[in-house]
Amino acid sequence: MKREFLNLSALSICIFLCGCSQVIQDALKKQLGLESAETVECREVQLNSGNVIDFMEREEVKKWEFDDVCRRLGALKNIIVVSPGSGLNQNEMKKLKEISQKFDIEVPKINFQNTYDLGCSNSQPKRLDAFLDAAHSDRKIIWATRGGFGTEMLLSDLTKFPASKSKKTFIGFCDSTSINIFLYQNWGWRVIHAPVLLYLLSDKFSKNKFDKLLDILEGRIDSYYVSPMAAFNSAAQAVKHTEISGLLTGGNLTLVESSLGTCWEVKTAGKILFLEDAHERAGSIYRSLYHLKDSGKLNNVKAIVFGTFLDAGSQEIVRAFLKRFASTLKDIPVFITNQIGHGHDNAPIIYGANATIVDGKMKIEVDHQYDVVKYEPVPKNQEKPVEQVKYSEKNPEKAISKAEETKNIDNDSANEISDNSTELTEVETKEESRGASQEESIDDDYSMEFGEEDRDNFEEDYENNTEKVIKKRLRT
Repeated sequence: MKREFLNLSALSICIFLCGCSQVIQDALKKQLGLESAETVECREVQLNSGNVIDFMEREEVKKWEFDDVCRRLGALKNIIVVSPGSGLNQNEMKKLKEISQKFDIEVPKINFQNTYDLGCSNSQPKRLDAFLDAAHSDRKIIWATRGGFGTEMLLSDLTKFPASKSKKTFIGFCDSTSINIFLYQNWGWRVIHAPVLLYLLSDKFSKNKFDKLLDILEGRIDSYYVSPMAAFNSAAQAVKHTEISGLLTGGNLTLVESSLGTCWEVKTAGKILFLEDAHERAGSIYRSLYHLKDSGKLNNVKAIVFGTFLDAGSQEIVRAFLKRFASTLKDIPVFITNQIGHGHDNAPIIYGANATIVDGKMKIEVDHQYDVVKYEPVPKNQEKPVEQVKYSEKNPEKAISKAEETKNIDNDSANEISDNSTELTEVETKEESRGASQEESIDDDYSMEFGEEDRDNFEEDYENNTEKVIKKRLRT
């Protein structure tokens, strides 16, 4: 019996591990060699300034950083907030109301309502109506408050309406992947896979997350880089120094898989497909990937980029499953990065943007037809916000060092990865997992508040009002 058990394939044992105690997992992982095969030294990146920074270093949020991001958001004067999926709890509503009033971010009242609809921000008819209001408003940037369940329910109804006359920019990720794909493919909008607005209100705020996104919205940059990005299968190793170019699409793996056979089915031919997820076990991740492969969705992709897959049990096992799947794709280069998804870093990824992968980094080009403001460079002696100057006076060496690090971290030459670095570090992945699991997921911690009256009226509201919303909108 013991001999038969030991002769199981590595994949079979990995599946078994998902349901085992930690003691058994540790013993079997050691037997599989996962610790030695998948764990590597923590990699650091050399900056122009000569400083060395760990990519997973977590900096304490400072007031001037938060205020600087909010100031730049307010200067756009073009943001409207929507909650097409999950809603906000009372504390989040309070914070959102404060920054919306201070920084000219339009937040329709519906975002401050909690009603019974499977944990969503409101009933399906009201969420549909609110999104259409935002789509036809004079605001050019529509930002999801959070991901969460329910967004995909609106899409079949949205097919009955034409896109707004002016092209919008929509921002969201996680479960917003469904509406991301729909708006990019069906309505021709610019869609950015990036932190939802709720990340601005939580302890997951990171200035670096928002700075690059704001650079795009303000039209400051023509292109930017996402790195480090490591080759993850033999096909990627073979073309490591060769440019791979294509348009970007993808998002949350579970939602990308859910698109199959729908009005928003993802189009992957000739694309670079990026995928990330959270709270899915290794077996589920592998099954979803295999479904995409079996359905033919991977046949003509230029490349696949795996982002982070957090809170999915043992990160070593998840990594082993991803590695095994990547090895089955003989002619498709597969890369992996910790810069996309639910981790500490979530670089903005623009759907439909031209992207080029080469030498461990991905260059993404920015289309300026969507710019909402004309960027005018600030004179060097004025570029620091007042709050930052005050902080510098208090601790000048530390403030200047951190400012230089922030400026340099996305610089082309700062993102060099050594030729022999073929995988992201397990240390980085574990750090991301610990950070993401310190609290309940931002996309899942919505606290429903509803009464018996809401519950009783739910079915009637759903059946009657969805049709009313559609008829009213089509008349206008």
